[in-house]
Amino acid sequence: MNRHDSPTPDDHSRSLIVESMQSKVKERYATACIFAATLPLILLANLWRSRSESYKRLVITLFFAVYGSIIVLGPGDGFRHQMSVEYYYAYLTLPAFLDELWQVLTFQMTPSGVKDVYKHVTGYLFGGVLDMPRLFFPFIATVYGYFFAGSLLHILRHFNLSRMNYVLLGFVIALIFLRSFEGVFTVRTWTGMWILVYACLKFHEQRKLRYLLLMLVPPFIHHAYFLMAIPAWIVAAFGARPLLYAGLFCASIFTTFLPDDLITDPLAQTERGATQVSAYYREEQHDQMASFESNIQGTNFYNAFRGAGLQRWAPTFLILTLLASGIYIRYMSHYQKLIFSTGLLMLTFSNFVWFISALHNRSMTVATVLILAGFLMARLDPNTGKHFRGLPPYYQFGLHLSLLLFVPWIMFQVSYAMDRLSLFLIAFPFIVWFDPELNMSLKQAINALLGRG
Repeated sequence: MNRHDSPTPDDHSRSLIVESMQSKVKERYATACIFAATLPLILLANLWRSRSESYKRLVITLFFAVYGSIIVLGPGDGFRHQMSVEYYYAYLTLPAFLDELWQVLTFQMTPSGVKDVYKHVTGYLFGGVLDMPRLFFPFIATVYGYFFAGSLLHILRHFNLSRMNYVLLGFVIALIFLRSFEGVFTVRTWTGMWILVYACLKFHEQRKLRYLLLMLVPPFIHHAYFLMAIPAWIVAAFGARPLLYAGLFCASIFTTFLPDDLITDPLAQTERGATQVSAYYREEQHDQMASFESNIQGTNFYNAFRGAGLQRWAPTFLILTLLASGIYIRYMSHYQKLIFSTGLLMLTFSNFVWFISALHNRSMTVATVLILAGFLMARLDPNTGKHFRGLPPYYQFGLHLSLLLFVPWIMFQVSYAMDRLSLFLIAFPFIVWFDPELNMSLKQAINALLGRG
């Protein structure tokens, strides 16, 4: 044997160190799994003590997996999805599944009414193949949590709590709660959003083919992304065009003041058009303040705020502030401009389809996440954050106004999540695994504690 081929003491020492590190990593991950099944809130609370992004992502994904396993389903999308898995897909034959899959892929009407590949495949997998419908939401929540965690950790990689002021911290909270726990219930829409956001973040950073292909996945999660992902694909193909995108955005703002019937009346002249208008198009809501004032008498102010559509002005004022102060055009890095441009073009698209309420609202939310991502990455990165000092007074005014408009929106999301977050996320979720009847939401637990029934 060549003397150079024989292991040296240094090689042996390095091997022992690597084995020791791998053993510690496995032990750490095993501990995380145990805590996830027993004390998930404590596991999540200790998240920021780790410097490992992969470990943080594991922790958040595990938390979402447990959350999905004890999710509190009320009336709405989540309940309907679960029922379809239990009572439709459980009895669906393989030929019928394949026929319906072809109908979904070719945009035909299906017997079940399903329109998306993701829901159809996962529903059949857990309801039909595995005959374990209770695993449907844990799986959905795990996929959702994986991409949610990957996106959030990437955007906030320079986050340091000790350096935060209350305005910046407010925008971080807005990003986190814009679509977090409650987004799992839709199964498709916001899972597609976090996949698209993650793909954009990674593709524009690394320019790898797998992330470009990942950007093509959201339409198979929810069919609306055949339209909503177009701005992301445009930026991926043509790059950042700050002046062009800013000009298009400013022009699009004025379309939202146009009356809905300018579009909906001609469409409603036919029977099919009348049905579509009734199902998808917004009724007279262009007078947002009047809608807010009429609704606030019968509900919480943040619910009335959301119902009136006033939340769309939060990202709009943030964009106008960053445009006026030169942050977007002059001071963001090329990478940050790409992400912000995607959000800017997405919000432009949302404004141009103001008369289609479902498409308008969904694309606005996706746009807002990407806009906040671009802004926060620029503000938190030491290399670009220095440009945010010494800006004109209207910059601070614009930030405060935008953040103020985010508050009711986030309050609604938190309130909704309180209705769906299980009390057992605090501790001992395995109890619900064995006896689902014991499950209750945090809001139910608070009301019981206060003697409200």
